[in-house]
Order: sequence, then structure tokens, then C-alpha cells
Amino acid sequence: MKKLFRLFPSLNKKTLIITGGIMFVVLLVVVLVIFQPFSKAKLHEAFEAIPDNACAVIKIDNPGKLLQQNPEFRIIEQLKALKPVAELMQGLATTDSVLRTTASFGNLLSAGSLLISVHPAGIDKMECLFVFEPAEGTDVGAFADELEQAGNKPTETEIDGNSCYTFGAKKLKVFLYDNLVVASLSESLLKQSISSIENESGVRNNEAFVKSYRSLSPNSDAGVLVNLPLLYRSLGLLFSEQTYPNLAFIQSFSTWGNIDISFKQNALNISGLFPLSADGKSFMTIFDQPRNEASAQVFGMLPVNTSAAFAFGFSDFASFFEAYNLRLAEAGSNSFSHESEIEHFNESLETSNLETCFYSNIDGSLIVFSASNNVVQQPDVFCAFPVADANNIVECLNQHAEKHEWDTISFRGAHIFVLPTEYGAYSLFGPLFEPIDGTCIAVCENSVYFGRSTESLKSMLNNVLSGRTLATSHFQASLTDNVSSSWNTMGYVNLSSALYFLQNRWLSDTALIRTSADMYRSNNSGIISLACSRQQDGIVISGAWIFDKTDSTDKYTWFTSLDADVACEPVVLYDFKANEYWIAVPDAFENLYLLNSDGQILWKKNLGDVINSDFQLLYQGKPSERCIAFTTRKALYLIGIDGKIRNGFPVTITEGIGSNLMAADYEKNNNYRLLLCDKQGKMLNFNTSGKPTEGWLKPNTELSGEYRIFYRPLEKKDFLLVCSSDQKAAIIDRKGNLIKTVENISFNKGQPNLFAWHTGKSWLALSTDGALVFIAPDGEIESFVQQPFGENMIIAHFPEKVLVVGDGNLYVVANDGQTTDLGKIAESSIDKLKTISTQQGNYLVFQTSDGTVGVVEIGNGKSKTDLKQNIAFFDCFVHDNNIVLITADGKTISSEKHETVVLDNN
Repeated sequence: MKKLFRLFPSLNKKTLIITGGIMFVVLLVVVLVIFQPFSKAKLHEAFEAIPDNACAVIKIDNPGKLLQQNPEFRIIEQLKALKPVAELMQGLATTDSVLRTTASFGNLLSAGSLLISVHPAGIDKMECLFVFEPAEGTDVGAFADELEQAGNKPTETEIDGNSCYTFGAKKLKVFLYDNLVVASLSESLLKQSISSIENESGVRNNEAFVKSYRSLSPNSDAGVLVNLPLLYRSLGLLFSEQTYPNLAFIQSFSTWGNIDISFKQNALNISGLFPLSADGKSFMTIFDQPRNEASAQVFGMLPVNTSAAFAFGFSDFASFFEAYNLRLAEAGSNSFSHESEIEHFNESLETSNLETCFYSNIDGSLIVFSASNNVVQQPDVFCAFPVADANNIVECLNQHAEKHEWDTISFRGAHIFVLPTEYGAYSLFGPLFEPIDGTCIAVCENSVYFGRSTESLKSMLNNVLSGRTLATSHFQASLTDNVSSSWNTMGYVNLSSALYFLQNRWLSDTALIRTSADMYRSNNSGIISLACSRQQDGIVISGAWIFDKTDSTDKYTWFTSLDADVACEPVVLYDFKANEYWIAVPDAFENLYLLNSDGQILWKKNLGDVINSDFQLLYQGKPSERCIAFTTRKALYLIGIDGKIRNGFPVTITEGIGSNLMAADYEKNNNYRLLLCDKQGKMLNFNTSGKPTEGWLKPNTELSGEYRIFYRPLEKKDFLLVCSSDQKAAIIDRKGNLIKTVENISFNKGQPNLFAWHTGKSWLALSTDGALVFIAPDGEIESFVQQPFGENMIIAHFPEKVLVVGDGNLYVVANDGQTTDLGKIAESSIDKLKTISTQQGNYLVFQTSDGTVGVVEIGNGKSKTDLKQNIAFFDCFVHDNNIVLITADGKTISSEKHETVVLDNN
């Protein structure tokens, strides 16, 4: 239910064709005036014009009220971030401005009602019907001549023998029937409406609709009537394949229900009633009565950074859970068997009836929620429930932990047990809890939490045990005031911190995905909470959409969806002189994107060739000259920040490009040299006009495989180093003289592998046999540290300090050769290292072969912290003393700030 209601304010032009149509509301009023349809006419109610295939009807009494500058209507401005709402308000404002030009006709919008009905018209397509009903006794004859002179005469046409009128380029069709004005962009829908009026058919004959329509509150600012089963069948591709099946319970609702909407300051308040079917098919039939005072209890258990939560409330767990499991067993699309899952759970733990340890102590609620410290990070999922006596569970688990040697941890007064089985929450509580792929259990004073690991539980509990919960958040007053305290089901979504789920799992419509990102950037997404309870007269709902800034929002946190999957590393282009930065990233279809620091796509350009991630920013501090240098497989490019390719480019390399691009500025005077190797190993040199540099000797490095070029000056002399995957390095001076080729030098997985040592006389490198060596410009090699660093080695560098990783272990080598083993930082091999320094300290950011990105603080012995999982590419940098992490996976580019306080081992 929590996902369903979000549909109505968010419908885009793909699913609800308000676009264009509502802009002609003003023409409806013109028709009212010019043709004077109310003289001695029979009075009809607006819903009489609605065909019976509508899946939703939006009713706005006194639509002019929405235009008033009422401080309590501040939410209207926030809702305008949603395109259909913005166009509705623009249409109403345009209508109002026309009416205000008359002497006494300016309040027509405030003395009538507007219905917008939504009708399925095919896969992923909806059509809208607009019906305007002015207040009884409206006399517009006196103003007909005045508005007719304004030149708003429509084109008369005929539809099924009825005289109708069309307006505008989009051909809005208008039909006048006594006191009603009916309009649609769809001729077929208008025909259905005419038939419904003339034949007295349509929703007027649906008893459930009429009852729900009459039940709408006259004091609400808007009302929504919903035919949930029909709406579900019409959702199409709005939701993802993963989420759409989870909404199937909607089909079990009876036909029409009503929702009243009212606005108050920054909250959209929701209340409504849906009939409870007598056939027992509704999901709500598994409940007996609402859980009293559930909201305060649950909000006090959920951390303030909760991104999404769903909860069941019940008076008796045993009777609820029996009905819940019976329904799961009867569901044809669900293969969950509670009996077999519990048997597997006990067998894997070598226990008997361990489930009773939990079941007998659950006190009124069962909750699944996700929480994340960052919007662009995949949230961890947890299961939770309040308990009547936590000591009973602690004693029970302690007995099994001692017997089976389970790991146990004490954390801030909570007892954490690590059960050696996966998906324990799924086995105990059903498929709602399947995402928790571990079984770590924290027992607190009044509650129990299931999580995938002790680390994730600690992070979440740190908020809860510190009092940072939804019950103490700055928006808690709005939350508790507008959500019923007693319910059977409750859904909560923080649309900012749940952005990862919205864009990667829940939604599939690209326009909605982009809208959610735009609303996040403007701190305009807010919180939705919806509660449902089973009562005698049906299913009662209450809830709120609260527009409020989230607790964790900062300027570095965003993520943006590209039009295709990211092809390789995003690269941060940092102008240190202007303190500005951009992100360049290519996609799988040979498009290059440039994003600004807010994550907005400035431009996209197709280059017709595979793009390399060797982007470099030239002319820092000079906005008019600033540009990006990079290569594709066959060409060298220079593109301005404005997206225009510079004169003289691209430069085509006949043999193809075999290395990265290196932009060298020897004298720091913006006299750049653009250096690269072709696939034959010849090193080429171009200027920023796209011409070969005069005097360059075009050295042949005689290397093979993959090449990497680095600019490595020593003692005020400029050197270029070309390293290759055949474990060799060529030393070249700035004129193109090949000085020496050195063998047995580790390629360092394509990263920088020769670093200028603090003495200024040599470079430090890692040899193929695992030793640290010094390399002089004449190619002479001197051993520095002989150390068995292990396999899969990779090296990084701080001033006067070297970091080596082998087999996941991190070693720090000081300038005197003393080596410190900081232990294992990764279970899989590490493919990329990057060093970061801030005022707080030095940090190593790394990525493993399984996509984990982590950080280690160097210098005080603190442990590493995993930042993100399942990441394909990353880059990071320091901005205003903040570590900013840019990651890419699939179509998504993410940015987030990493706090430079690394968790310790306790």
C-alpha cells in the first residue's frame, strides 16, 4: 500500500497524459462563457460523465483555493516538483488569470469542482477525462461578449452525431452537456463519456463507486477514488520486475475506495476507507484487530536513517502468524513452506525448536526495515520486533551459544549472537525478510534485531542506542500527528535515503527515476508513511507525505542514472585553482558524459569509438580555455567543458592507441604536451592545437602488451616512464631520447608503479619477485626491502611511506625500510589503490575483485571500513577537506562523502 499511493502524485506523461491537456483548462472556462451552457439546463453531477473503465478519479472541490497564498499551502510549491502537479497548477493559474480580467467572474474556480478520471488505454498508457461542474446558479451570460472578443473561438466538430469543439494544437475535444463541460485529448474516451451521459451508464451505476464518492470529505482539499484491482492491471512498466509482483495483494481489495487529501504546511495528509470483501481474499483478513499504540513503539525502534520499513501489528502473535503462514501456503505464486523452513533452520544449527525462543516473546509487531548511512549506498536490511522479556531470549540463545560455540559479542549493553546459518529471518518469518543473507541477532532491552553481520548491526544500533530514532527525529511531530497510532500494517519510506532502492529496484520508468533524483537534489522528496487497519466498516488508512529535509543530506550526496551502462572508471576532473570539479564517464554505447558536482549531466556526446578513462583537465583556473583531454581506441580528443570539440581534433592515430594519455606541463605555464603510445610501442607527442610537437624524436619503446605512461621528474629534470604489461619500463627524457629500458618491474595492474623517492635521486618500484627497489635514471637498480609480500601484489605511495598489498594483507614501509604488517584488509585480491590525505590523516582507498570498496586509515593502527559492495568502478578525491567517493555500477553514477573517522575493532 505504501508504494501504491505514491503513484498518484508521481504519475508522469508515460502513464497519465495530463501533459498538454490540463493546459487547456482555461479553454473549458471560455466554452462555459461563450456558449452559455447553463441557461435553463438540467443539473448533473460531474461523475455522471465518467465511463465505467476508470481506474482512478481525482476530485478537486474549489480548485481556485489551491492558488491562494495560504502559508499552510506551502506544500503546493513542493509538489510542483512532480510534472503533472506543476502542469495542473499552471493550467489552473492560467484559467484564473483569464477570469480575473472580468468584473465579477473571477471566482468561478472557487465555486465549482473539477474531476480528472484516469483510464487504461493499452500497455503503459493512460488517458484522462476532465469534467468541470460549476456551482449551481452560475450565470455567465453577462460575460459572453467580453470573452468572445478575446479571440478564443473554438473549432466546431461532430463526434458520434454530437456537436463538440476542439482547441489548440493538441486537439483538446470538448463536449457540453447541460451544466457539465467534458474534455479529453482522446476522441474515443470522449465518445465513451458522451455515451455514459446519454445512456445513464458508467460509474454512476457502480454502487461501490457512488458510496465511496459520497464518502469523500467536503472539507478535504482533494479526493482520490481508486479501483485498486483495475489500477494494478494497468501499472505496466512503472514498477520494476522485482517490485511489481509484490503489489499483487492490491488485487484482493474490493473495487472502489476513497482517499481524502488535505494540505497542512509541509505535509500532505491522507485518510480513507476501502471496503473489505466478504469472500475472504483480502490480505487484511489475516488480522483480527489493530495493534494499539503501535506507531510510538515502532518509531522508537527504527533508526533515524531508516530508508524504508514495513510492519505488521497484531494483538496476538500466535493467531496472526498461523493465519499469515496459511495464506503463504495457499498463495499459488509463493513456494514458501514454513514447516520445511523451520526444519532446515534447526537442522543447520543442530538445534531443536529454536524458533520458540523468539515466537513466545514477540510483543505486538513484526518489522522489516532498511537503513543506510548514505543515500547512494545499498541499505542494509534488518528484521526487528519488540519483546515482552528480553532476558528470556538472552538466556535461551546463551545456552545454545555455549553448547554450539557460536560467536557472541557485547555492544553497548546489547547482546549479539552470530548463528552459523544464512537467511535465518526468512526461515523464521517468511519471504518478506529474504534480503537478510546472514543471521546475526542483537537483543536489546526491549527489542530484538536480525542483521546480516555484526558490523551492520553495530552501525544501526549505534543510532538506536544513542536515541537517534524516528521517534526523536526533527520531523517526528508531523509523522506521529498524521499516522494512526493503531494499525495492522504500516509502511514508511524516506524517499531521499531510499533513493538507491527507488532507482535500482523499485522503479523502472526512467522519467520517474530522474524525477526522484531531481527532488532529492532540491531537498524536496520527503517522507511517506501509511498505516492500514482492519475495522468493521472496511480497511481504514491514514498517513502523510511529509516534505522535509532528511537528516543526512549533504551537498556531496547524489546519484544519477545514465542512458546506458557505465563502460569504465568515472574520472574526477578537479580544478584546484577554482575549487571546482566535474566527472567524466563513458557508457557502453560510446557516449561520453560530463556531470557537474551536483550530479547533473551537462552534456552527452557520442564519439563512435570506445572511450578510454584517461581524462585530464587542462587550463585550470581559466574558464574560457578549460578543456578535457582523453583518447579513444583510435583518436586523441580535446573537448571544452561546454562539450565542443576543439579545433584540430580529433587526431587519428593510424596504428591505434595502445596506452593512456599523459598531459605534461613541464614549466607549469599551460604549454601542454599530449603524450601517448601507439599499438606498435612508438611514443607520440602532440600540442593542444592537434599538431605533432616540433623536435620530438618519436622514440620506439620496444615494449609489448599494454602500456602506461607517467610523468616522473627527478631533481628538477623531466622524465617520462612507459611501463608495460610484459614487466618492463622505458625511461625517456622530454625530448624523446630513450635512455634505458628496465626489466622485471611489476606492472601494478596498470596503475602508477614508479614513484619519486623523497631523496630526489631515484624512483621506487615493486619488482616482479616481490622486492622494493630503487631505479636510477640511468637504469641502475638497487634493492631497498626484501619482503615476502605474497601474491597479487599492488603498490601505492605516500610521501616518505610506501604501501604494499599482497594476498589482501597491507604492509606499510617507512623511508628507512622498516615494514609494518597491518594485517588483512580484504579476502579477495585488490585491483585498485588510491591514497588520500586530509587534515585528519592519511587514508588508503581500495577496490577488490569482488567489487568491495574500502578505506584504511594509515598511521594509527585502526582497522579498515567497507564503504560499498558490488561496485564496478570508483574514483575518490579530497574537496574542502572531505573525502568524496564517486562510484559507478550499471547505469548509476554515485557521489558520497566519507567521514574521516574510521571505525575501530570494538
